[in-house]
Amino acid sequence: MSPDLVIFDLDGTLVDSELKSCQAMAEVFSDFGIPMTTQQVQDRFVGQQTRLSVRQVEAETGKVLGQPYMAALQARAGELLQGVKAFDGVVDYIESLGCPSVIATSALPSKYSIMLPSAGLTPYFEGRIFDATMVENGKPAPDIFLLAAEKVGVAPDTCLVFEDSVHGVTAAVAAGMQVVGFVGGGHCGAGHAQALRDAGAERVIASYHELLAAL
Repeated sequence: MSPDLVIFDLDGTLVDSELKSCQAMAEVFSDFGIPMTTQQVQDRFVGQQTRLSVRQVEAETGKVLGQPYMAALQARAGELLQGVKAFDGVVDYIESLGCPSVIATSALPSKYSIMLPSAGLTPYFEGRIFDATMVENGKPAPDIFLLAAEKVGVAPDTCLVFEDSVHGVTAAVAAGMQVVGFVGGGHCGAGHAQALRDAGAERVIASYHELLAAL
């Protein structure tokens, strides 16, 4: 496929941050009286809009977490995400593209404003980031991907999406886009590649060097 637009997820797709993000969420849930492990957060919420994850936990526990939880999560994630790095080869791949590229992420601005400079990716995506605050329904709904295509002015079926999570792949497939699953992150264990294929990823890679070699 020669896409008109390449759309990248952020956590676990451009930067190896997913485990730290899950750790932050688990620690803050526990601080608010809802014991949860990093693995439990990873299994349930990776790739999903944070607000939706929090609403699900509130419904299950009867607790109202609201803005105090979000503020605490923002602070803890900011501490843990300092120094995150881009995946090896991703900058070379972005520079090789013959079309625009954007980010469509479930992360909030407070989070990616830390990660992108740390990973050296700000010059590639400044002004071209679509985040969870811009849509009513986050991943696994397709809204954020459709918004990105609309704003860039391309048809959804000409977009190629890179995603590391089942929620993200599900959202991109629902948007009518082709999807490459990425399993190079520290959170991707046995069976993760097959889970992404089962969700609709047409190809799964563990390194951007695989694509560069093909080019």
